[in-house]
Amino acid sequence: MFACPHCRCHLERLESSRGAQWRCPQCEGRAVTVPVLRRMMQADYVNQLWRAAKDLPRSKEGLSCPLCANPMTVVQNLTAGEDSAVHVDVCRSCHAVWFDTHEMEHVLERTELPPEKKDGPELSEKAKEIIALAQIERIRERADQEDVIDGPPPADGWQALLTVFGIPVEENVPSPVRQPWVTWAVLFLMALGTAWVEWLDPTVIEQWGLIPAEPFRKGGLTFATSFFLHAGVLHFFGNAAFLVVFGDNVEDFLGHSRYALLLIGSSLAGDLLHMILDPRGTMPSVGASAGISGVIVFYACQFPKARLVYLVRIGFFFRWVRFTAVTGLICWVALQAIGAWQQLAGLTNVSSLAHLGGAAFGLGWWAVARRKENEDTLGPADSRE
Repeated sequence: MFACPHCRCHLERLESSRGAQWRCPQCEGRAVTVPVLRRMMQADYVNQLWRAAKDLPRSKEGLSCPLCANPMTVVQNLTAGEDSAVHVDVCRSCHAVWFDTHEMEHVLERTELPPEKKDGPELSEKAKEIIALAQIERIRERADQEDVIDGPPPADGWQALLTVFGIPVEENVPSPVRQPWVTWAVLFLMALGTAWVEWLDPTVIEQWGLIPAEPFRKGGLTFATSFFLHAGVLHFFGNAAFLVVFGDNVEDFLGHSRYALLLIGSSLAGDLLHMILDPRGTMPSVGASAGISGVIVFYACQFPKARLVYLVRIGFFFRWVRFTAVTGLICWVALQAIGAWQQLAGLTNVSSLAHLGGAAFGLGWWAVARRKENEDTLGPADSRE
């Protein structure tokens, strides 16, 4: 779904005989591709605009493209006789142009082409819709194939800070419709549990952590209490950051109750795999990593082309790289597999087995949710074929 680079709300598609546009319902900004502009405006203006965008470097002041999320180039409007300067943003990746509020009307006053002569019958609304959808798909395919290797840091300061600590962040993802109440509630309980361990009673982990050799001590409550306990502030911070980044979108898609079940099921699946395969059965296990692993996998499967930003650091070399969620998932699973081997060899106390168990449940939960979504879309008759 395309989003306004200013308001972050979904763009509305507008259709005309000259092509499709996308409009922000709040700020009235417009996104138009260069081929459509050529059918709307004078060729000299469009050509000068595109040449200027190609010659200029990508500016840090430029917005992120609403169609492909790559950084755009700020180009000064080249129409003659303007009373005030107007700047537009041009994306060299998918050839989209973004006009802020009323900028498009301002440019059209001087560059609009005369009405087209109709040489044949006008296309039906259905045919226009098919053509517009095909154009959108071509733009998306082109943007997906052009993966940005490096670029500027995230625009939001808190996101840039997260990348410094090794947390990938989303870029240009529309804001969820639902408030993530379950995510906030889980974070609050995790913070309480961590504060209890750090400042009130460090023995809580031994008392209420999950011990594989004694899974049903405390009446089995340690399956739940171990989720909210963490072995230090950094442990809590890492899990909380991943939950904040990915949890809101998954909760928005699934709804509060099914999202809560995803967290519970992933946590239990991770605990079970840890208990079955880890030979050190007397060491308490704490943390929400298994449950959050299920959320990470669900996010990557449901939003595979969502853009993530990650800071790569090798000595004094560092770069912010951008990649799709599915690419990030492949790398994450590979790291967890290596961690599971180290865990079984007794080289680490981090339970990558729990992460993989939670990830497996998240994958299964997504497959079920996807199947149900397809059945609801097709209807009873189509789903039986």
